[in-house]
Amino acid sequence: VFDIPLNQAISVACIKEGYELPAVIYRCIEYLDANDADKEEGIYRLSGEHYDIHAVAGLLKLYLKN
Repeated sequence: VFDIPLNQAISVACIKEGYELPAVIYRCIEYLDANDADKEEGIYRLSGEHYDIHAVAGLLKLYLKN
């Protein structure tokens, strides 16, 4: 689902009907929300003790960048 148009990514990997997001985006947001990523200092710039949160945020940024 990387490097393809958003509408194609949605049709290939849609999380469920009615959600206009590819599954990878939905799952990243779901994970970050469940793990209080908004409270994590420097989540997009600094490495921290919670590597999983940073890895998921990095995946989300990579997807959105492409």
